[in-house]
Amino acid sequence: IRDIGVTGVQTCALPILGKVSIKVGTAYTAPSAKGAATALTAATVAGTNGADDLAYKIDRTTTTAGAYPLFMLSYVIVCQHYSDATQAANVTGFLSYVASAKGQAAAASAAGSAPLPADLSTKVESILAKIAKS
Repeated sequence: IRDIGVTGVQTCALPILGKVSIKVGTAYTAPSAKGAATALTAATVAGTNGADDLAYKIDRTTTTAGAYPLFMLSYVIVCQHYSDATQAANVTGFLSYVASAKGQAAAASAAGSAPLPADLSTKVESILAKIAKS
């Protein structure tokens, strides 16, 4: 697991080429954390494994102003039930931190990833709260 978040925003530039703005609607948008978050907000949940599946269908042709739809979204898959309470606590504790504002800020600082929108972090927290711990 590298992180839960929007990645590839800062690492998309080749040293020789620099960063590339893309045409979104009628304007060109440079890669940024805000642009990736805007594109993610415009995406739709496409999960096929129930209400707790947060797989997204990203609209790479969005015309939403300010969106930068060329990013990579990282996912994590966990069990819904753990027979070992310590293992469940470790998994949910770690992922709760990663999805938190503090964890997202640390990932942005260390890896250049864009933080998750706050409402998505809240959804992740509510899913983690449902994981059975014994």
